[in-house]
Amino acid sequence: MPELGQIKKGTEIGYMGHGKFIWAACEICKKERWVMLNKGVPIYRFCHSCFNSGKRNYRWAGRKKTRDGYILIYLQPDDPLRSMAYKSGYVREHRLVVAKRLGRPLLKVEHVHHKDGIKDHNEDSNLELISPLNHVIYKYMCADCSLRKEIRIVQLQNKLLLEQIRGLNLRIMECK
Repeated sequence: MPELGQIKKGTEIGYMGHGKFIWAACEICKKERWVMLNKGVPIYRFCHSCFNSGKRNYRWAGRKKTRDGYILIYLQPDDPLRSMAYKSGYVREHRLVVAKRLGRPLLKVEHVHHKDGIKDHNEDSNLELISPLNHVIYKYMCADCSLRKEIRIVQLQNKLLLEQIRGLNLRIMECK
C-alpha cells in the first residue's frame, strides 16, 4: 500500500496517462486513492462517491431541476415544512413558496398553479393556490388560450359584483 503523498507516473501504477499521480485521501470520507496532479496540485479533493453525493458535494446548492421542468428544493429533517417533502427530502419549489406565504404546509390535495404556465417561474406573484378541479381545467388550457382569458374576465366580474353586493348590504344595514 502506498503512503499518503507518494507521487508516481501513471504508467507505473497502471494508468494509460503519462502524467503524475499522488496517493491522496478524500477530504470527506478519508478513502485513499490515486489522484492526477496538475502543476503539482491534486485535481480532485474528493473521491467519486463523495463528489457526487447530495449535500457533501461542494457544488450542491440544495436545488435541482426535474426532467419535467420543475425545481426541487431539499428540506432539512427539522424544517417545519418537511411534511410536504418526498421521502428523499425534496419538495417542489412552487409548493414551498406558497406554503411559506401561508405559513403552513400544503396538503397533498392542494394544487399550486403557475399563472404563466412556466414550471420553473416560481415567483410568489406568479403562483396561486387552486382547487383540484380548477387545476385540471388550467392544466389542459395553454397560457395564451382565449378561453382562459374569458374565464379570468368572468372571475373578475364576479369579484366586482360581490363587492357591490357587500356594499349594498352595508347600506341596507345602516338604514335599519
